[in-house]
Amino acid sequence: MHKWRTVLAVMWAGLAACGGTDDGGEVVEPLVPVERADFNAKAAEALCERYARCGLIEDRERCQEQQLSRGFVQQVGLGTRYDAALASGRIRYDADVAGQCVLALREGSCEDSPLSLPMLNRGIEYDLQCRFLQGQVADGEACQWSTECSDGAYCDVTTSSCGGVCKRGTVTHPDTAFDACPPGTALIPGTTLTGGRCLKAGGEGTSCGVRGGVLLGICDQGTWCETTTAPHGTCRRVSTEGETCDDYHGPRCGWSLYCRDGRCQKAQGEGAACTAPGTGRFGTLECRDELFCDGENGQPGTCRPRREAGAACRNAFECEDTMNCIGAQPMDGVWGTCQPAAREGESCTERLCGAFLTCSNTTKTCVATVRLGEPCADPDACYTSGVCVDGTCRPVGAPSCG
Repeated sequence: MHKWRTVLAVMWAGLAACGGTDDGGEVVEPLVPVERADFNAKAAEALCERYARCGLIEDRERCQEQQLSRGFVQQVGLGTRYDAALASGRIRYDADVAGQCVLALREGSCEDSPLSLPMLNRGIEYDLQCRFLQGQVADGEACQWSTECSDGAYCDVTTSSCGGVCKRGTVTHPDTAFDACPPGTALIPGTTLTGGRCLKAGGEGTSCGVRGGVLLGICDQGTWCETTTAPHGTCRRVSTEGETCDDYHGPRCGWSLYCRDGRCQKAQGEGAACTAPGTGRFGTLECRDELFCDGENGQPGTCRPRREAGAACRNAFECEDTMNCIGAQPMDGVWGTCQPAAREGESCTERLCGAFLTCSNTTKTCVATVRLGEPCADPDACYTSGVCVDGTCRPVGAPSCG
């Protein structure tokens, strides 16, 4: 079982120049500082290396050029929303911590998803292993982002405020929080009465699930929530290769594995036997990322390279990246055709936009989707949880702060 490599800060300096070994004689990768301008590219490269090491892809270079790495950068990578704070000294970029973050992405366990809940929820800089943005704002001082606050503090800004102050402690029910969650936690949406909750993902044995309409907890990478226990669910460790599994009831397989015949297995390579997934299948696809299973839904097939433009298809995942399967109705057995998706700036009146793009109602062209805090020029560019206010994507309902 692969584990996150834990290297103490005092060891980095001694290992950085020539590498070293851990207590078991295994070579420990040296820390290589990563500058801000290089971070997204280095992080995407590390992610592709992990996919290759864990058997999900074969071609790392292809991975870096295609949707997997591009989507990672756009979804959780380091954007431009901190440019002003970095320029003013409210945030300091730490190249050594950035290097540690990239190392963790590359060398992490094949059972744990590379993307933690804090990363997916607010960005890679909110993961505790990736705190390369060092806040310089003292407690009680004004802030716009939690990354501006000194280590361990958070900014209590909400969707109805134009900024907040740096605070410490645990936030239980932030009122429609914008960024008011401590580092290492995820903002879980709540109701109009309770607002969201800042929750830290728990490890094996911690409580999870919902009781009485209240979310008790969430599970960390490498675990899943077993809800058959009473009076609450419990986070259980995922199954490793060869161990028992069940996609619907658990136990679940580790991140890089899939469940077949009740056992966790590695993704299959080209020419290997597979069972074509149905449209409602919960589990991971059986073939590697650049392949698909050519059998009918639920029937045996073979892992084949994804289809090129003009080829018949049943689902978009049968086509090459940046393509859609136009005209397919898989539930009715109707095939479609692999066709290139519209790219940024291209018309979307007759074609669907590609991944991480959306069709602008104003221009009828594809525009890149934008995360909260990033600049926006089109009212439809923000993710569904945001709206373009004063040229910046902010949460729905946020006021103008000009």
